[in-house]
Amino acid sequence: MPAEEDGLVPDEFRLAYRVLKNAGCSPPQLGVRKELTNLNMLLASVTDEHEARRIGRRMSLLAASLGLRPDTPYYAALSERPRK
Repeated sequence: MPAEEDGLVPDEFRLAYRVLKNAGCSPPQLGVRKELTNLNMLLASVTDEHEARRIGRRMSLLAASLGLRPDTPYYAALSERPRK
């Protein structure tokens, strides 16, 4: 698994995801996590408030599809990464 994708996976899932990826069975959650990270980086550079809200809504839907709640450590790390 490339280093940039490995960082998107929570520690407790890295080994399992790596095995699946090596077997050609990348889990769909990995793509969702990657999209969340990309949207978060985009959100950090957006100046239009309407566009920022649209991106935020998309991020909320994606996070909910993964079962991520705002009180989880991964959600907090994802939210803080590019906006520091």
